[in-house]
Amino acid sequence: KVSLADLAGKVYVACYVYTSCPRQCMGVLAELKAIGTATGNPDNLRFVAFSIEPEKDTPEQLKNWAGLHEVDNPAWWFLTSDKPKEIEELMTGPKSAFKLMQVVRYDPATQADIIAKEGPYAHDPRGVLVDGAGHIRGYYDLLDPDKGDFMRANLLRDVKSVLGEGQPKGRSLWWVAGLVAVVVVFLALTGGRKGDGLQPASPENP
Repeated sequence: KVSLADLAGKVYVACYVYTSCPRQCMGVLAELKAIGTATGNPDNLRFVAFSIEPEKDTPEQLKNWAGLHEVDNPAWWFLTSDKPKEIEELMTGPKSAFKLMQVVRYDPATQADIIAKEGPYAHDPRGVLVDGAGHIRGYYDLLDPDKGDFMRANLLRDVKSVLGEGQPKGRSLWWVAGLVAVVVVFLALTGGRKGDGLQPASPENP
């Protein structure tokens, strides 16, 4: 059992999946795998996938599915529950941690053609970037037919940026380098003289 508190201090991307998904979920996994590879899969980066069909997606089923898609490793969390309402409230409820759109189940009687092509659900395809403090930093539809490349580039940029925020606080190396440059310029202008109580030049004190 896990909770969001277990992700404290970690940067993660949360998304929806379900193992019987015919198409979309595999695309999301592939995109997020690419993000992990591009960032070097650092220890403080996680990918957290919540099942929208927890009554069918048992832990064993999810583990097998993760292995099939080569993401059965500690960086990836595939989460389910024996209380489906809990996942729904976590993802889309009024007190949702991620504020994704409500999952819609297609009607088998009138939308069988859609179900055959896209699966039984219409669900939010976006990934949610969350920083180490638990704050949402952005939403990214990596499968958008028109903006997919743009979203992918934005997510990679933002993941790297948020990961960088995890560096020790305080004056950065750029600040130190700037200080050194100022000192070097000062010494060059003053000839490297030590402070000796010099007064401003004047006719009486040249």
